[in-house]
Amino acid sequence: MPIWAYIGGGALLAGMLGGWTLRDWKADADILAVQNKADKKRKEAEERWFDESVLYHKQLTALADQVGAGRDTIRTIYRDVKIPAKCAAPASVAGVLNDAVRAANAAAAGKPVGPVSTAGGATHTPDRPGESTVGGGPN
Repeated sequence: MPIWAYIGGGALLAGMLGGWTLRDWKADADILAVQNKADKKRKEAEERWFDESVLYHKQLTALADQVGAGRDTIRTIYRDVKIPAKCAAPASVAGVLNDAVRAANAAAAGKPVGPVSTAGGATHTPDRPGESTVGGGPN
């Protein structure tokens, strides 16, 4: 085999390897460009979400203040209302009502609420089937 065949074959092999390497570098550059574009879009989305979450929390705080102020106003208005003695609840009902008030206040404060007890309830046993003992029954 003549020497020019070896030289031609070597040049062909070097050209193929050079082209292969060049194409590999080009593909790496394309991948890097796509990654940079995706990172830029992700950062823009994170900034937009952050801005929206800040606005949401500001509005939530403002609404919580309004709700709390309204609740305090209602509590203040009705706290000092005097109940006439003839309208007062019987002693057997007072325990249940106090438990219900505690449960409502705990729920309003966002604390866990246990069941309302009936411990202060009836001292009367029904004489007839279906007679209610709610409120202590007849006195």
